[in-house]
Amino acid sequence: MANHPSPSLTRRQFIGGSTALACLWPSHLIAQTLPILRVQPGRLSLPSGNVAILGFGGTAPGPILRARKGEELKIRIRNDLDREMNVHWHGIRGLPGLGGPDASQPWIGPGEERGGTIFLRDAGTFLYRGITRNALKGMDRLYGALVVDETQRPSADRDVVLVLDEWRVDGEGQAVDPQSLLYKSSVAKATANSASPFEISTRNNERLRLRLINATARHAFALRFENHPVRVMAIDGQPAEPFLARDNKVLLGPGNRMDLFVDMLLAPGSTAQIVAAHQGRESTIARFTYTAEIPLRSKPLDDPSPLPPNALPERIDLRSAFRAELPLHESGESPADLNSRLMASPGFATAPLFSVKRGRPVALSISNSMTNAVAIHIHGHCVRLLDRMDDGWKPFWLDSLMVEPREIVRVTFVADRPGKWPIECQAIERPERINAWFEIT
Repeated sequence: MANHPSPSLTRRQFIGGSTALACLWPSHLIAQTLPILRVQPGRLSLPSGNVAILGFGGTAPGPILRARKGEELKIRIRNDLDREMNVHWHGIRGLPGLGGPDASQPWIGPGEERGGTIFLRDAGTFLYRGITRNALKGMDRLYGALVVDETQRPSADRDVVLVLDEWRVDGEGQAVDPQSLLYKSSVAKATANSASPFEISTRNNERLRLRLINATARHAFALRFENHPVRVMAIDGQPAEPFLARDNKVLLGPGNRMDLFVDMLLAPGSTAQIVAAHQGRESTIARFTYTAEIPLRSKPLDDPSPLPPNALPERIDLRSAFRAELPLHESGESPADLNSRLMASPGFATAPLFSVKRGRPVALSISNSMTNAVAIHIHGHCVRLLDRMDDGWKPFWLDSLMVEPREIVRVTFVADRPGKWPIECQAIERPERINAWFEIT
């Protein structure tokens, strides 16, 4: 997620001092109290018991980082672990890739501290994610939210950040330590902000902006909002043409972020659930609880205007596009021309998937011959999903997407950032992965 020198951060640079956000996030997770992001061991109190983790500040999610579009985020990261680690700023365009083929972002060694500056060219909801060498399966919970506010406030009363994760519990509902032999056979449980459920206190006729983040690497979550229509305003940090989600349901693959506007239209004293379908089970991960106070306003707000756009092209000329293919195969069946170490290898390919000149459009075809869906994350760029006949694209941008089994997905983007950019491909609910990359010259 990025290079990182300032010994401390101002409230405006780091969290903005948002009282609305503070009342919906435990006080020990507010970044203004943690000028240095420390990567350290800790124990997290889940509803089903304590579990050992590695996290930012020793907890998960890590502190919310908050700034405004056009500002510079100055940050320092200290590694208090006994192994190297690195940080990827998921969705921030134009930043170096995480541990990828470009050595411009070196690993942070044990006891080391590194600082730097990130220019925030886009408003939106982003994810910072850490990775350690020789990671202990299930123990690394190195993630947190980066919120970049628009220069003009949208028509929502408050923000609520919900960071989704998966934990494991035993037959009695107790949390299973990732080091335990029982971890692999334990039951998956979805949470929001490591709570189950996470309580959201609200008032009638209030409008909430829910910033949803799937912080997992290989799990998808389907969310259903009880008795509340939800309007999708942005996907993967980039504004979309607003639309109402069908049946009040949304799907987030690994790394996906989604901004929803939700109007609170139930009577005072009501409750409503946010339910996650995950690995064949449903569970309540959050709950709207209406206070008994009078409504926030006499009537609901009008339908919202679209969020202000970021600097992305309105049109992409596919006639001159460079066309490339990324085939995904079961481990051991990957073709030689992919130039990729096979799935389950943590390294990146020794040669690029393709090389293209700066400014040229790219049309990338991703074919999945596996029996599982595969989550794709394209570093440093946002892409459009192409329609089946390449005669148009979906009205939103993505940097993370899922390709279903036996499916071919085509995306397009403008190669506007010189460098070496990873493409991470992670099988859903399985350990296999491919780490390919492309080059812009």
